Amino acid sequence: MILALVVFLALVVCQSPGQATAASSGPTVLKKCSYAALNAAVQKGGVIRFACKGTVSFTAPITVTKTVTIESAGYSVTFDGQSKSQIFRVTAGKLTLVDLTLQNAAVTGTKGVSGAAGTDGVAGTDGPGGANGVEGTYPSGSGTDGGPGGPGFDGSNGTAGGLGANGLDGQGGAIYVAAGASLTIAGGAFKNDTATGGAGGSGGRGGVGGNGGNGGYGGFGGSGAPGPDTGGPGGNAGDGVAGAAGGDGGVGAKGGTGGGGGSGQGGAICSAGTLVVLGTAFENDSAKGGSGGGGGAGGRGGDFYLILGHYIAQGSGGGPGGPGGEAGSGTTSSGGIDPLLDGSPGNGADGAQGGTGGAAGGGGDGGDGGDASGGAIYSSGHLTVVGAHFASDSATAAAGGKGSTGAAGGAPQNMGPGYSGWCSGGPGIDGNPGGKAGNGGNGGAGGNGGGGGDGSGGGDGNGGAIYASGHALVEQSSFSTNAAAGGSGEAASQGGAGGQGANAEDGGMGWLTPGGNGGNGGNGGDGGDGGRGGDAGSGHGGAIYCDAWISSSGLTFSSDRAVAGQAPGAPGAGGTAGQGGLEGNGGPDQDGVAANGSDGTAGEPGSPGEAGNAGTKGTASAAEVYGPALNVRALAVSPKTVGKATKGIGYQVTLTATGGKPRYTWSVFGLPVGLSAKRGVLSGTPTDKGSFIVVVLVSDSTRPTKRVGARTYTLTVK
Repeated sequence: MILALVVFLALVVCQSPGQATAASSGPTVLKKCSYAALNAAVQKGGVIRFACKGTVSFTAPITVTKTVTIESAGYSVTFDGQSKSQIFRVTAGKLTLVDLTLQNAAVTGTKGVSGAAGTDGVAGTDGPGGANGVEGTYPSGSGTDGGPGGPGFDGSNGTAGGLGANGLDGQGGAIYVAAGASLTIAGGAFKNDTATGGAGGSGGRGGVGGNGGNGGYGGFGGSGAPGPDTGGPGGNAGDGVAGAAGGDGGVGAKGGTGGGGGSGQGGAICSAGTLVVLGTAFENDSAKGGSGGGGGAGGRGGDFYLILGHYIAQGSGGGPGGPGGEAGSGTTSSGGIDPLLDGSPGNGADGAQGGTGGAAGGGGDGGDGGDASGGAIYSSGHLTVVGAHFASDSATAAAGGKGSTGAAGGAPQNMGPGYSGWCSGGPGIDGNPGGKAGNGGNGGAGGNGGGGGDGSGGGDGNGGAIYASGHALVEQSSFSTNAAAGGSGEAASQGGAGGQGANAEDGGMGWLTPGGNGGNGGNGGDGGDGGRGGDAGSGHGGAIYCDAWISSSGLTFSSDRAVAGQAPGAPGAGGTAGQGGLEGNGGPDQDGVAANGSDGTAGEPGSPGEAGNAGTKGTASAAEVYGPALNVRALAVSPKTVGKATKGIGYQVTLTATGGKPRYTWSVFGLPVGLSAKRGVLSGTPTDKGSFIVVVLVSDSTRPTKRVGARTYTLTVK
């Protein structure tokens, strides 16, 4: 790392892009402070000097691809992003800015695309009906039993919702520097510039479970044939057969996870290349993380629909059993009837079990909040900062995204009993009791509720003023009231409610026999568990966050802060339990008055879901500097002032450096036209009056680590 830094400093000092040059270099002079004139000059390249004072308003950034130096030349010039535009994008080449103010610049990363909705399940098909029994043939033939109905088919499951895309990073509120490009800032200021990460996209809705199919109806028993004319017993009737159970509703799918928020990187400057900052002020610049995307809604569990005439039963069961066939009747030519010789009546079939409601999908988890890094400067390349001042800059991470509430289970309501069908016994003949009545069908169970989505974690705030992940040198600079703050954790969501169990069917009617028993109500579904709260983010390095850097003893700090996320996310509550279905009534006798059958049992309610866990608290570390440091003493630059100059009269001042190993190498920025610098000597004849900010950078010959120093002067030309 140290050897690489030596090479880097040699490039910065010996080939600095801001070296003052004579008027013979042919600078472009701007007499009007306009965006169009500045943009045209930048595309041309070379040195640009202002001969006006005022504000250049930006509605779009200017792209730099060549070697460009822009000097205020003693005029007060401000570049204003109007809180909606970045100012420069240095994609190639070298940009040098001397004594300029860049303010109110802003960049925001693109919001992530929302996830696609999951595919809904397909409804199950109905089961086939049973064949009716065949009537007995004359004389005295018995009818056959009805055939069984086929079960309804289950509804298919929904598919999971798509993931929300992450928001893109917001990089460099005022200036972005690409890898391989270079930026040098001498003097001037950056004020109220902001880089904000894009918000994460929302997760897609989970697919809904398909509805279960109807169970097929059982076939009716065939009638017995009458007895012979000569007298004799009639044929027995066949029994009805129970209908099959309805299919279950399909399972709803989980909602998609929300996308993470993008990171805010460098409220003023984000650089992946070479960045040199000399004697510049950074005030109230900020990097802000993008908010995490919300989780997608879970898919509801599939229901079960039974259609019979005008009767719709949600979450219902199979079809009806057939009635007993009619009893045969024996007759004689004289009309005498022997009731004891009549055929036996058929028995009614029991009602079928109702289908179960599908379980619901859980709510999608929220996306994590975006990090914020470098309230003023973010550097992943080479960074040198000497003689700068950072005040009230901040890196503020975003809160996490909210998880979605779990969906409700497939919930048969009061309209949805297990339908027992026509389950009465066959009628008796000549005063004999009829066939046995069938029992009512049981109601289907409600589906379980989906779990609540987890709240996501807040992002980390890193480096209230400076974030450096590459080679960095920070010397002779001051820091005050800067802050790095983590984002809050997001609260989790509640689990979904369990589905209600279906009501049972009543028992069938008896013919001079007891009616059938009522069916049992279906159990309610369990409530979904609540989600887990998100963890709060951490704050690291109230002033500086670094991986590997070298600093001098000339750094001062005052009231810088590292702040943990405000609060961890609260847990989600458990979903409510589904109610059990109602019991069925016993069937009456043939007069429809006495309830001779026994009542069934009511369904049991489901269990409530459990609450989730709370998120964990964030941490705060290093109010001033987070990361390793190797202290290197800075060089002292003299004299304290450079005096005054007069237009048209020769001027010369010799700069000296102490505290290092000669030979010293100098770079000078901001000299008025007519003056130049060579080996620390400022000389020439100024041609313009004004007050000029002159910034000096010097390095020594120490190996393996160079020492550097800087000083800012005000040179007045009368």
